[in-house]
Amino acid sequence: MDFDVLSLVKTKSEAEALIRDIDILIDSLYRTDSVQIRSRIQSWVNGLAIDRAARQQQLQAAKDQLLSLEYFQLTLAFEPTEKVIIRLANWCREQIDPQLVLDIRYEPGLIGGAVIEYQGKFVDLSLRKKFESL
Repeated sequence: MDFDVLSLVKTKSEAEALIRDIDILIDSLYRTDSVQIRSRIQSWVNGLAIDRAARQQQLQAAKDQLLSLEYFQLTLAFEPTEKVIIRLANWCREQIDPQLVLDIRYEPGLIGGAVIEYQGKFVDLSLRKKFESL
């Protein structure tokens, strides 16, 4: 079974929101009332199996995939727009790992540049660090 859940998430917060949505969907499989889901994932949900057991299995597999994602922590001095997030995520997936998801943090004290943490490595490319070393 191949689920393209990575196309639905670029950041850690999006992955966490999707995990919550999947939990709601799994919980609702055997309920009679309807459940509201975000329109962004509606087409993905519509592509899942109709059979409840198969759908539950697909949802659990997607959740497991999301829970096993590796995060690329990127602390920026500005709050990135959706366009910037998409460009950063696409670059990271092309250059580093196709299953990588960004964990973007905002810290205006960096002044400019970025701080990167990935696989236990830490690199401070901020202007704050350069100013402190003067």
